[in-house]
Amino acid sequence: MISRENLIVNLILIVIGLLLLAAIYFASRWNLIAGALVLGVSLFLWLFITPKNYNSDPAGDGMEAGFDMILNIIKAIVLPIVFYISIKNNEPDSALRTAMIVLILYFTKRLIWTKL
Repeated sequence: MISRENLIVNLILIVIGLLLLAAIYFASRWNLIAGALVLGVSLFLWLFITPKNYNSDPAGDGMEAGFDMILNIIKAIVLPIVFYISIKNNEPDSALRTAMIVLILYFTKRLIWTKL
């Protein structure tokens, strides 16, 4: 059962996620490079505020958290580049819609498996 505190935290995270997705969408509609930069910052912020749930001893949890942060930085650099290239080389409207659907699914998956 979800406690009241976890429900409030989940609602706050959902609002933050929706604001980040809206910022990515409108920045991408305005300027593609700005959209890619907003995507990188938003993705890193989302990955930072929704940490994974580690199930090991304290030393293993610390190592996993450190490697996870390194991977989050790599994701925040590589995914905006892929986003920019895919929208630049395809029809912008359909590629942006597809990218937003994938981001919604990714943000939702991360929210479900986050440690609260």
